[in-house]
Amino acid sequence: SAAAAGSTAGGSALGVSGSSAAGSAGVGSGGSGGSGAGAAPKLQKTRCIDPAKVTPGKEVSFPCDGVNLWVAMPAACQMHSCGVIFNIHGGGMSDHATMDQATNMIALGNQADYVVVHPHKGTWNVASDRTAVFDFLQQTIMAFGIDPKRVHSTGYSQGGQLSWALACEHADVVASVAPAEEINRVTDCFKPDRLPARPLSILFAYGKRDSIGGGYDAAQGLAKDVASAWKLQGPETIAGQESAKYWRQRWTGQDGHVFEFISHDYTSTGVGGVLAGHCLPMANGETFVSCSTPVDYSWGEEVLKFFQAHPLP
Repeated sequence: SAAAAGSTAGGSALGVSGSSAAGSAGVGSGGSGGSGAGAAPKLQKTRCIDPAKVTPGKEVSFPCDGVNLWVAMPAACQMHSCGVIFNIHGGGMSDHATMDQATNMIALGNQADYVVVHPHKGTWNVASDRTAVFDFLQQTIMAFGIDPKRVHSTGYSQGGQLSWALACEHADVVASVAPAEEINRVTDCFKPDRLPARPLSILFAYGKRDSIGGGYDAAQGLAKDVASAWKLQGPETIAGQESAKYWRQRWTGQDGHVFEFISHDYTSTGVGGVLAGHCLPMANGETFVSCSTPVDYSWGEEVLKFFQAHPLP
């Protein structure tokens, strides 16, 4: 299933933690390399990633600790510092391409100046692999001179768990996240004494018929826990309604950060219908993890718009 567990990926690569990742890449507030806005980014080879081997417009794979890091870099990112989006697959997904097909993230990122990375393992051991995934993110920041205000992660199923973990444990590096079809299982944050290092904006999506990712009641409970822990105002309905196929709610913090929760009542025919509501809405096209059409929105498009609206302050 898309929430199965597997083997560990490996350990740390750069030996840096927290916001030092951006600093080690020489990224300043005026742009990559501290060389001012509009300047070409400082590209650096890391233990696993060689930016000199990346051709704009073509995906390149960098093997690293049992994981293939599939990187797509827009041509513009050779000219100025870009953001980065990790688009992390769920368990049991045998190829990296499905996540891009289900979200159109490479094409969206290319239009909006984001390096898009699809780390591929097949099945994650989230409890241990979250350390490796953060290391891959740090390597990407360094390799491509990433804008430190535009570091984001989204993911489906186990990839959603990994995105929750990045938000919980590395909020000093990650600007905003968008986990789908999984609750926060592997960290105990959003308890009063275990909050992320700073409040960050989160877009969370969950299917009412999803019984794989923890269950809809658990997803609703997590939304309430986040809102309570951060003392957020809301919720307000910003799209759809509770009784409809699509319902989007928003809670807002005093500093302007938001928590948005999308509930959907779509189903998938993928894997013989076993996935049911454990699916990603996509208005056009179909993959085995896509919700059956018609749907009211495309998840990848909503994720990109959310990330663009919520960089690091």
